[in-house]
Amino acid sequence: MSGPGTDVAGEMQDYLMQKGVNTLFVELVEHILAEKPANPIQFIVEYLSSHYPDMTRPLLVTGFDPDSDSEPEDHDVDESKDDERDELRTFTHKSKQRRRAVSAPCLTSDPDRMAPVVRGPHKSDADKHVLGEILRTSPLFGALTSAEVALLVDAARPDVAATGDTIIAQGEEGDRVFALVEGQVRVVQRRDKGVDRVVVVKAGNCFGELGVMYEGPRPAAVEALRDCKMWYLDRLTVKNALVAHTVAIRARSAAFLAAVPILGVLTETERLHLADALKVQEFTAGDVVLRQNDPGEVFYIIESGIVSVTQQASPVSPPVELCRLSTGEFVGEWALLSNRPRQASVIAVTESVVTLTVSRETFRRLLGPLPDLLKRDQRAYNAFMAQKI
Repeated sequence: MSGPGTDVAGEMQDYLMQKGVNTLFVELVEHILAEKPANPIQFIVEYLSSHYPDMTRPLLVTGFDPDSDSEPEDHDVDESKDDERDELRTFTHKSKQRRRAVSAPCLTSDPDRMAPVVRGPHKSDADKHVLGEILRTSPLFGALTSAEVALLVDAARPDVAATGDTIIAQGEEGDRVFALVEGQVRVVQRRDKGVDRVVVVKAGNCFGELGVMYEGPRPAAVEALRDCKMWYLDRLTVKNALVAHTVAIRARSAAFLAAVPILGVLTETERLHLADALKVQEFTAGDVVLRQNDPGEVFYIIESGIVSVTQQASPVSPPVELCRLSTGEFVGEWALLSNRPRQASVIAVTESVVTLTVSRETFRRLLGPLPDLLKRDQRAYNAFMAQKI
């Protein structure tokens, strides 16, 4: 089936991929399941403001506290804009309808209490390789390590469908994600009025991810256009894998932070919050991570790879290598305290260098100014003050 619906669906998929909506959605769900916050909305707002400060700052700066007793400042505003806002409020009020409940079951973030992965049937090495490559194409599994993907591969179970079979019925509860090895399917969203939305999925891709993330009716049907060979994973297996991945990454990041002397004043909870805010930044051999004399704004932890720390006595002097840093080591920590110029340059040595970073601005937004936190430890504070002299 083809037609206008195919173009619309294709445009929607392109938009989601270009804007990174799928990846952001999975990222948010992973952290919510790991944290299980009492107020998910507040958690999401804080998460977005810490991870995407440049994109959220205008929203946070121009907003006002709805719980505040003070009235927002009265500015001269075009009356036509007021009319538009009144119309929008009226439309929003009238358009509110009951929606079907969609929820995500609670899962433990304690690795010792997670249900063990149940192994599926035996698979050949070729099957494992193909299935692993397909799972990595999905935004749901893209961030998992090779070992974590291997566990999912072991747990997957086979399924087949003949041409014309309905693999997923629109409206039914979803509890599986499928990896299509052979064949072709179409995803059809049928509506009471208007043109059906259709997307064709070819072999080498996954489908049905939303069904394992939320307990709710499937928004679309999936039908086999050709004979299909598939593997599937159930909801519990997928969610346990995602939560375990998030918990492991968080614990690893927190352990890195615990090794940084000037962050020794942080509590365990503060370290975990900071770990959640760390961003991944990758470099290749020869890339400049830090440049001597540039203002310091970002702190780096080496997650993998090796970097060289060099220093020049003067602008015309050749750089001298001071040391090399590798996994778990860090550089630029004083950027969390002030924007004083970098004292050395840092160059990526290995073909791939992965760093975890946090800016001074993000740190201040999450935990407050570090100099204030250092006052908890007089020796740490004195060391900081000595650096400023």
